[in-house]
Amino acid sequence: MRQRLGIAQAIAGNPRLIIVDEPTAGLDPEERQRFYHLLAELAQDRIVVLSTHIVEDVGVLCPRFAVIRQGKLVASSRPSEALELVAGKIFEGRVDGGEVEELKRRRHVTQSILVEGRHRVRIFEPSGQAPVGFEPAIPSLEDAYFVLMRREPAAAADAADEPATELAEAAAGGEA
Repeated sequence: MRQRLGIAQAIAGNPRLIIVDEPTAGLDPEERQRFYHLLAELAQDRIVVLSTHIVEDVGVLCPRFAVIRQGKLVASSRPSEALELVAGKIFEGRVDGGEVEELKRRRHVTQSILVEGRHRVRIFEPSGQAPVGFEPAIPSLEDAYFVLMRREPAAAADAADEPATELAEAAAGGEA
């Protein structure tokens, strides 16, 4: 309800630019869907800037996104380009708790969740070769986000005019 009131206030003067911060935080799935539709409608004839930590919202709502770390641009692209960046390079396996920290030291872990007493771990492997005990996984925008967050902000700023190249180099672990 509070989100709708905020949007109503924001569009009262028919602005060309609307900035929303964490608009779906705390919403149940049904209300989140309604809010997605509302923001999509608003974006038809204005610019909507969405600030969020909910990566799923970006994939649903945004034709372009930027990753900012410590106030610096890390990457900018379309969600589909970010997914292409990690395609064939995300692997999933199950490991015991004691192995997780060691794995984080040796690999780029994008997710680790305790499931039925073992950790389900997703890793990014730039070579595309599955490590022993890991299977290929369907990449998510969240995987791409964690890969891009390791990018050096200064390198991203230098390559801001070439997002596809910037993303490819970030995924390879290099700099633009």
